[in-house]
Amino acid sequence: MSPDIIKTPPRKSTALFVPIAIALAQALGHAPEPFVVTVAMASVVAFLTPIGHHGNLLVYGPGRYNFMDFVRVGTPLTVICALIVVMLAPLFWPG
Repeated sequence: MSPDIIKTPPRKSTALFVPIAIALAQALGHAPEPFVVTVAMASVVAFLTPIGHHGNLLVYGPGRYNFMDFVRVGTPLTVICALIVVMLAPLFWPG
């Protein structure tokens, strides 16, 4: 999954990692769809930092959150989302 710590805009990170995911799927002899969906989801799941998504920034100041609040809550949420996507993507796009 593309790391949130060096966050680039979702479209750019997806465009960067999708060809790699497709090449990996082809090298492993699998359908590329689950790999591409996993990359797409990874690029939009931005819970680890306040700068990961504009929605995070909207609540950062008024909510008086600090950086570690996002890390504390975002880490388990990111892991849960990653596990769900990794488990469900091959079921929805078998190949």
